[in-house]
Amino acid sequence: MIEALQTATSGIRSGFAQLERSADSIAHRLPRDRGASTVTTDTVHDSLTSDIIQSIIAKHTVTANAAMFRRVDSTVGELIDLRG
Repeated sequence: MIEALQTATSGIRSGFAQLERSADSIAHRLPRDRGASTVTTDTVHDSLTSDIIQSIIAKHTVTANAAMFRRVDSTVGELIDLRG
């Protein structure tokens, strides 16, 4: 059971790290001055799309691992109740 909690914790950390990297990358792609004209290329669009997709994947990674963590925690609690 401890391994499952460690795996879930690792997955949550990994998801948050990916989310942070994606958010940072997206923030650096956005124009700083909305009044200035910006040149948009297909490469920038593809990269931004990729960053957004990665942030969605990271969100789901965190959500799935948090659900696994809660389930393992609940199971451990039930086992302790049965034993005690």
